[in-house]
Amino acid sequence: MNGISDKNLAVVGIFFDLDPQDKPNPFLTQVFSQFDQLTKPGDNFTLPALDPTSLHVSESNVFRYPGSLTTKPFTEGVEWNVLQKVHTLSKAQLKQWSNVIHLPNARELQALNGRVVTLLTKDHSVC
Repeated sequence: MNGISDKNLAVVGIFFDLDPQDKPNPFLTQVFSQFDQLTKPGDNFTLPALDPTSLHVSESNVFRYPGSLTTKPFTEGVEWNVLQKVHTLSKAQLKQWSNVIHLPNARELQALNGRVVTLLTKDHSVC
């Protein structure tokens, strides 16, 4: 998540599936390296600078749409950018995630309510 102006946020959404060879995802390895600091509900931590190059964002189409945060208070003014490419993670990483995030989603699926989803292709065309 990144602030793009005084009251707007940009979020990059990434889908993950289990890796058939059970290889860990290098980006998630960076994020999960701090999970041991979480010992009770409400704990948080500050991530060091992350290297997003392993996500290969330029190799994926992106779905963009206006929305809101998926956690309370569900703040509006979010520009969602969801990678079409599905990344992978290892079973151990899925377990690490599940140990910290106990629910699949904090919010029900929302209707489009007139919002437009734009496809930005990796060759920079807009659909």
